[in-house]
Amino acid sequence: MFKKELKKFKKSGTFYRRVKKNKERYETYLRNLYSDSDRGSNRAGDCTQLLQQSCSISGLVNRCEMSLCQINPSNSVKTTDNAEHTHCPSSYSTPETDDFENCTIIKEYSRNSSNVALQQWAIKHNINHQAVKELLTIIKHEYSDTGLPTDPRTLLHTPKTTAVVNIPGGQYWHQGLETCLRNAFKDLDQNIVIQLNVNVDGLPIHKSSKHQLWPILCNIHQMPHIKPMAVGIFLGKSKPLSVSDYLKPFIDELIPMMASGLTVNEKIIEIKIRCFICDSPARAFLKGVINFNGKDGCLKCTTSGEYSTISRTVVFPNIRCPLRTDEKFRRKEYGKHHREDSPIIRIPGIDMVQDFVIADSLHLLELGVMKRCLIGWRDGSLGYSGKLSGNQIEMLSKDIQNVKLPSEIHRVMRGLDCLAHWKGVEWHNLLNYVGIVVFKDLLPEKIYTHFLLLFIAVTICSCDVYSKHRQTAQLMFEKYIEEYKDIYGSEYITSNIHNLQHVVNDVNRFGCLQSISSYPFENCLFQIKNLLRQGNNNLQQVANRIQEKNVAQQLPVQQNKEEKKYPCVMKVRSTVQCKIDAHFTLSNVFHDSWFLSNDNEIVRVVNVEYTKNGSIVIHGKSVKYKKDFFVIPVRSSLFYIYLGNINCMNNLKTYQMQNIFCKLVAIRYYDQVVFIPLQHTLRQ
Repeated sequence: MFKKELKKFKKSGTFYRRVKKNKERYETYLRNLYSDSDRGSNRAGDCTQLLQQSCSISGLVNRCEMSLCQINPSNSVKTTDNAEHTHCPSSYSTPETDDFENCTIIKEYSRNSSNVALQQWAIKHNINHQAVKELLTIIKHEYSDTGLPTDPRTLLHTPKTTAVVNIPGGQYWHQGLETCLRNAFKDLDQNIVIQLNVNVDGLPIHKSSKHQLWPILCNIHQMPHIKPMAVGIFLGKSKPLSVSDYLKPFIDELIPMMASGLTVNEKIIEIKIRCFICDSPARAFLKGVINFNGKDGCLKCTTSGEYSTISRTVVFPNIRCPLRTDEKFRRKEYGKHHREDSPIIRIPGIDMVQDFVIADSLHLLELGVMKRCLIGWRDGSLGYSGKLSGNQIEMLSKDIQNVKLPSEIHRVMRGLDCLAHWKGVEWHNLLNYVGIVVFKDLLPEKIYTHFLLLFIAVTICSCDVYSKHRQTAQLMFEKYIEEYKDIYGSEYITSNIHNLQHVVNDVNRFGCLQSISSYPFENCLFQIKNLLRQGNNNLQQVANRIQEKNVAQQLPVQQNKEEKKYPCVMKVRSTVQCKIDAHFTLSNVFHDSWFLSNDNEIVRVVNVEYTKNGSIVIHGKSVKYKKDFFVIPVRSSLFYIYLGNINCMNNLKTYQMQNIFCKLVAIRYYDQVVFIPLQHTLRQ
């Protein structure tokens, strides 16, 4: 509570004025008490002295309580362990209750030491050192808190030195995998086995310079709630010149840890490398092979590309070529495919071909294939096939903007005039939910059917529920590539289109597309960039901020909020909401009210309530008439996609929580609604 008030104080001075006013009112209150007592006015001066002694933040509340108890023992100050609410004497309950509520703010802050509270607040909101220093000065001056340091570096435990080393092309700071894991598992109480996903990507940091960061990030596959960890960071004007020098500290630390494990709290953490999740340039850099746009640039198969003068890039028109193998890669039998030796080859158990994922949905499917197609249809950059007219573009833009997605999808769809600013999530939503509806009446039938091949194949690979159809997905990806050549021309079969044929192999090896996505790492890159505060010593700044966070994470934090228990029901006026888990919500609002039952009923939520025994029941109406939304290339009902008439509903029926199969995305199509499963809510 005090952290919130302290943030307001920093911005507007509200908290300062509030405490100052509280001191004046409290002084008047004490004087009134002394004047009414038997001791008379000779204690009035002592009241002022007592108030001055009570100005410390950590001691103000306690001294207030002691003074009141000494003045009138019958009117004692009571506190509770949970809310720590302060009760005033009944004769002063009207004006003075507010004063003691203000004291509760200070008391909330003084539960822990003021150092810890301010440290946690500054780290959480990424407050710069200059602002923290001004705040410390004000607090020490106004409240005489001698326990607070003057220098923010002391408060935040900023390291005095940062071990930055020079490597070819720039500077490198190595935090260490061991440090990251010890911070993540500080409360470990059992032996565990973890699988690490490794990510490397470039991050431009300033618009006015070429400097960029290249972090080495790791996350734990079995524990997605643990955010990616920065093992090391490179700073230079381009990517590192030598992959060996760049990865050497990481590899040298990793190999012994994989052999003997890591001991934390007398428990053993067994470490394995699951895969490397990167975009195409970073994959080629880490493996030490030719870039993705080279003629021998495919990482999975031995196809040889050719340069197209029309698209002005290397294209790969051939599919079903012999696959590369780990043994031949290590023997360097692929000729021009190899560029330099990679230290990753030293990691035990790594397959240099299979363990480098190309099926990253963000870069391959959404920012790759889907973006290429929509821009081609809008601008004609894929030829005249599928080129939309001005009126069609305007209609498509309006249709996309009119789509209202469920609350689990946080980004609102924007029009085609903002296409250059679309984020990856928007491309994901267009490919997986919105596209099959808004494209249906605008694209030519041949191109729409071609798009459905991509949609179905991606849908199958996105959920383990559809795992039995993965062979069908492979056939559809291959058919999509072949028809792509017929519709747009072989000169547009770029590396992204070619790599679609290798998606299913990655999914079979590692699991659904969500488990090999780079979205968590992209979010971490954004957070790393926000740690910068000025243009000088960029690497040292990031390293210091990360180490400050590490120190703050080791401190005990008092949790003021209880963990939510799921499922739960909440009601706000006419809206009733049922949270099945943290990422699955049903309510009686239209876009959040639809689910598919285990009996294949499309149900709209009308009400949710608790029963007498504490269980949750859902009252809803099911759709009477539903049918396949498309039947070519396959029936949409195989993937629980339906077109329903919501004007004809069955009578109200009660459903148990175990009757829910998945949540549905409802998109209006004329006077009917298309229902598409929300992928992450599908349960096997």
